[in-house]
Amino acid sequence: MAGRIWVYLERGPGGILEESAAAVSFAAPAAQRWGLSLEGVCIGGSAFQIADAALGLERVLHLQGEGLEDFRAKAYGNAMEALMGDDPPELIVFPSTTQGEDLASWIGAAYHAGVLLGARSIKREGEGYVASRVEFEGKVEVDYLLKGRPVCITTEGQGPEGPSLGSTDVEVVAIPTAGAAEDATRIIHSDLVKRTVNLKDAKVIVAVGAGVGDEGTFQKVRELADLLKGELGATRAAVDAGWLSHDRQIGQTGAKVRPDLYVACGISGAAQHRVGMIESGTIVSINIDPNAPIFRYSHYCIEGDLREVVPKLIDLLKG
Repeated sequence: MAGRIWVYLERGPGGILEESAAAVSFAAPAAQRWGLSLEGVCIGGSAFQIADAALGLERVLHLQGEGLEDFRAKAYGNAMEALMGDDPPELIVFPSTTQGEDLASWIGAAYHAGVLLGARSIKREGEGYVASRVEFEGKVEVDYLLKGRPVCITTEGQGPEGPSLGSTDVEVVAIPTAGAAEDATRIIHSDLVKRTVNLKDAKVIVAVGAGVGDEGTFQKVRELADLLKGELGATRAAVDAGWLSHDRQIGQTGAKVRPDLYVACGISGAAQHRVGMIESGTIVSINIDPNAPIFRYSHYCIEGDLREVVPKLIDLLKG
């Protein structure tokens, strides 16, 4: 069964994740261009949830078996290996999620095939694939030659716009999988926190760092975001300090965003944060430190204390 591209469909509380839809929209043009079939692979969950995802796939392979309800890298990796056997697809596209990155790395290692996390584009070249990824904080786009089978990639964080998640008549093939339950870990209990915001769609983001300092200043930053009709974002340090929840974290371990306007309040500009916002349209930074690294990447720099600068900006906007 050669000539296939698989897309991993990650499940969430409400069905297939939007990140998986973006992965399908990434893979679909390539499958059409190269004359390959496009199939989805989902592990665990109900067939009803999968059938509700209008993803433009020829069919969905639904792996079912003991121990597959909750994600564990070994169990899910073994299930995918059992499905592929000695005849894996040419390419597997995973969503840009922690689970997607775990499985891409697992399958690549198991089959000694090329893996690239955060691919922006992909093309065929000889007996392999060339995938590109943006490196050095958005300054350079680097091509990587990936060989072996199956080549595994995750899509770039933002990704192209995915298809809608409405109903469709996608064929779902249930495939019993045995032996996947053996694992050194066991899920005892899990709490899923509902995501309250999608920063990737925000046109304006006002982000806070550890330098926000106190509750009064934070509330002023919130007021500024409201006046700009924007969303609040945060660095990891600000999330760890309890100013905002993890779904508003921006950076290497959070969301990668591209708003039209990004206002950085009390953010030093560490590389881990910059990779998440460096492609913003206009970057305005407010920092009391004239040597803050964020200033080197900003279009407009305001050197000053947030407690003084933000209220003045609010007055100007209310003007």
